[in-house]
Amino acid sequence: MDVVFRKLPLTCTPGLSAEQRDSLILNGNYVLNKNDPSKSIRYEKRDIHPELADNYCKYSMNIENRFYVFELKRYKKRIGKDLVVFTACGGSFVSYSQQEFKIYRLKHDTLIEDIEQTILPEAPDIADFLKKETPDSIKAMIVQSTNLCFDQEGELTFRIYTKKNNDELSNTWRTTLEIGFLWNGSSFRRKKNNDLNN
Repeated sequence: MDVVFRKLPLTCTPGLSAEQRDSLILNGNYVLNKNDPSKSIRYEKRDIHPELADNYCKYSMNIENRFYVFELKRYKKRIGKDLVVFTACGGSFVSYSQQEFKIYRLKHDTLIEDIEQTILPEAPDIADFLKKETPDSIKAMIVQSTNLCFDQEGELTFRIYTKKNNDELSNTWRTTLEIGFLWNGSSFRRKKNNDLNN
């Protein structure tokens, strides 16, 4: 996937030039403005299982009190060009969220952005993680104390992350920690009957 990563628009890795991306791939990390700690930005290539390397890669960016995680994954299509899904999740270490979710079509190692983005699954609402009888007041409190992000390392999954000071509240009303999506070769289908993960 390193070849595909190189083809991403430069806006997907803020601050990095094409040459600096190559250095990141080669060395596993790259630091921008390393002589000025207040402005330094550290990129790292995250370790993944070797069997995933052909279809998946993961990078992180850290700047002062903020972080971002970038994921790139190839999905084989039954008919037509393979898809590549790019996601970016980040923010402060206390409050973060999904920043980007884009689909590209892969043809001969060239990425073509899917203008309509019609195959993307719709992100679940916070209510999808909670019991049906959850009061609106409780739901509002949980919204303020949780972070929601997609994860592509396994199957495409939308996960809820609860801040420590609200674990008990969330555990009382939550029915699941994640909602998964299955790729069937042409579209993403939301999984049913997710169990609560502990």
